[in-house]
Amino acid sequence: MIQKIKKNELIFFFFIKVKDVSFISNSKFHIDVIISSRNEGNHSRQPLKVIRTKKNKFQPA
Repeated sequence: MIQKIKKNELIFFFFIKVKDVSFISNSKFHIDVIISSRNEGNHSRQPLKVIRTKKNKFQPA
């Protein structure tokens, strides 16, 4: 799934509503994020979605 949104909107959306972002890229309009959720059984972080950009550069959030 590819989305073209501003970084501040993505940070607002994921940190306010999801609050579980693993990685955010440093690109301007395309942002790579790995959304992880806690498993209620063992509290491990499981990847749900990967949004990729043209640059494929990941950096820790």
